[in-house]
Amino acid sequence: MATYLPVYIFAKNVAGDSAGVSLLIPPGTDIHEFQMRPLDIKRLNEADTVFLNGAGLDTHIRERIARKDRAVDTSKGVGFISAGSAPDPHIWLDPSLAAVQVRNIRDAFVEKDPSNRQRYERNAAEYISRLSALDREIKEGLSGLKGRYLITYHEAFNYFARRYGLKPYSLTGPSAESPLPGRMKDVYDIVRHNRVMAIFVEKQFPKDSVERLGRELGVAVCTLDSIESGRPEPDYYERAMRENMKNILRCLKGQ
Repeated sequence: MATYLPVYIFAKNVAGDSAGVSLLIPPGTDIHEFQMRPLDIKRLNEADTVFLNGAGLDTHIRERIARKDRAVDTSKGVGFISAGSAPDPHIWLDPSLAAVQVRNIRDAFVEKDPSNRQRYERNAAEYISRLSALDREIKEGLSGLKGRYLITYHEAFNYFARRYGLKPYSLTGPSAESPLPGRMKDVYDIVRHNRVMAIFVEKQFPKDSVERLGRELGVAVCTLDSIESGRPEPDYYERAMRENMKNILRCLKGQ
């Protein structure tokens, strides 16, 4: 079982046909507000292995796992970015860190099911190769935007911005609460003094307030996908990340 959509996609690619992978939290559900029903807890504790995103995102779910040795923290080995007093959990939005998660998932499958070791290792190698190609494509595609601001509603794209040389700024924190004090004024100042052509909102959030802000600032409002509310399909991560790259290119260049 995987707790969250990105981790589910990674686990599906490693498992192939050699293991079944289920998803605990339905796509589009806010993980911070997810309340487990008795059936969810039963499913959680019947799973041979539970893949967690880690970095504090699903700690409340880990606490409900009766046998902690079944829990696998896929963030092991990641260099975190701090978000206040805690690590920013959105590590999957950097494909190079997604590859770290994939390796951790591979190792857990091999340990649990050594008879299928070669399949897991082959599947993981193939998927990591695809993630590397994706990383190169995004890096090349966004190379002309280095140093530009990436202003988002939700503080989810810090790792993405670090990887590709952008300057992230958000109206809310990592938990997507209401806009934080002072940040609205900061956004006005950033837009006024920099070449900011657009601000971004994720598709799972209401666009009304962001569109109003965009009109006041005279900038476009565009959409990004944080891979939290998409389709549970093996290639969804790659498709969504490529679409993010296209939207950033189109919107930050004012096209």
